[in-house]
Amino acid sequence: LEQAVRTSPVLAGAIADTELADANVAVADSAGRPRVSVEAGYGMGADFNDDLSETSTDSVGLRVSVPLFQGGSIRSRSRQQRALRAASNLDLSVATLMAELRNAPADAFMVPLTMLAERPVVWVTGLAMALWLAAWRGWRVALLMLAIMGFAEFASVNLNHLVSSPAALSRGGFTSVPTLMAGLVFGFMAVLAGHSMGRWAKAVVAAMCGGVVVAIAYSRVYLGAEWLSGILAGGLLALVLTSLFGMAIEAIPARRIRPLGLLGIASLAFVAMGAFHIHKNLAASEAHFAARPVVQSFTSAQWSGGAWSNIPNRRVDLAGAPEEVFSAQWVGQLQQLESSLQSQGWKPLPMWGWRDAFAYLDTSARLDKLPPRPILHQGLKAKLTMVLDDTASPQRRLVLRAFKAHVNIDVDGRSDPVFLISVTPEIPRARFGLYAIPATLKATEEDSRLAMAALARIPDTRVLAETQDPQKPARVLLAKP
Repeated sequence: LEQAVRTSPVLAGAIADTELADANVAVADSAGRPRVSVEAGYGMGADFNDDLSETSTDSVGLRVSVPLFQGGSIRSRSRQQRALRAASNLDLSVATLMAELRNAPADAFMVPLTMLAERPVVWVTGLAMALWLAAWRGWRVALLMLAIMGFAEFASVNLNHLVSSPAALSRGGFTSVPTLMAGLVFGFMAVLAGHSMGRWAKAVVAAMCGGVVVAIAYSRVYLGAEWLSGILAGGLLALVLTSLFGMAIEAIPARRIRPLGLLGIASLAFVAMGAFHIHKNLAASEAHFAARPVVQSFTSAQWSGGAWSNIPNRRVDLAGAPEEVFSAQWVGQLQQLESSLQSQGWKPLPMWGWRDAFAYLDTSARLDKLPPRPILHQGLKAKLTMVLDDTASPQRRLVLRAFKAHVNIDVDGRSDPVFLISVTPEIPRARFGLYAIPATLKATEEDSRLAMAALARIPDTRVLAETQDPQKPARVLLAKP
């Protein structure tokens, strides 16, 4: 499966959620600022017993309100909205990163793995454990286990429909039900199997069961079935319910559980039902989880008319935090951008790889010997990285990165991708005498002017849009082939 940076209706909804989160942060921050409002009114009155008693009143007023003391509520709401924004950005970053990593061999492994968390497999495994417990007169433990599983699935499904946004609901909702149910089944298995074991044996069983749940959860994120936040919520809820279950059965004698027999029966039921479910439904699941590349396309007139401002104006790191404002948008082929900047003194660098990290171990290395800092936008690497040395300061350089957006522009019968241009200065910085990773600084006006001048000198380039808003890219540039 060929995978490129792309959007889909689900990701478009997630992007809208992140933009809403940004707006909510601005609203929360503005609550602590003074407000000025103009009020106007007009009134008319009359006495029905007197035709000459009609009166009218006009009023115009200016109201100024300044919040003096709110008991910390304004700052609390602001922090809450910032946390929600970070979570929304994190989901989108991880989703786009997983979309970039997808490939056919990995899909062939991940689809069967994620099917092991679907309802038939987890419920058959749970029922097998319950029947084993009932056979050894542990029917109370069996009923408690099934009651927790039923309550957890019913409550989480209904909670998702009540509190989840459309974008979140399209990928499992606020809580990942498959992750929750897999966590419960393997959590119960670990608790019951380790009921009469020693400390180290319990740790081994718990690690094995936890490893299966983590692998299944990762497959759900990898395939785009659920957001990372939903996976974490489902895993946390499973951990809490499993802990309560463990405390509830602490006094149950081991002879009513037969831990090793239960572990064997549960494992056999899981493997058998999982194999049967995969054999019968693999084709349908592969079609369901197949990547659906959808690229948003605009004409140059639509893009210059305002559509260009609908994609992120800031780089979003992997943790979901907004970073520097993009300096420009480039519409065209990357090779043309690279060759033109290289002719002006910019040096192209290969895409960052894990081997480049070894260079950071030399704390005495000069800046020109260190690769630029590895930064991402919404989980994706830059498609092009170029460096311009600062002639006035050998320990400072300007780094230009081009991140591919999820949009193509149709121009004269061809379709050109959109690249978001980030410009950041870097200086060397050693930490603890162990490693040296270049530190990223905020670009000065001179840095931005220098980068914009370099882009403007690219032949056959015209400006589609331009703004003086410091929170938006300064220019949208269209290159001719």
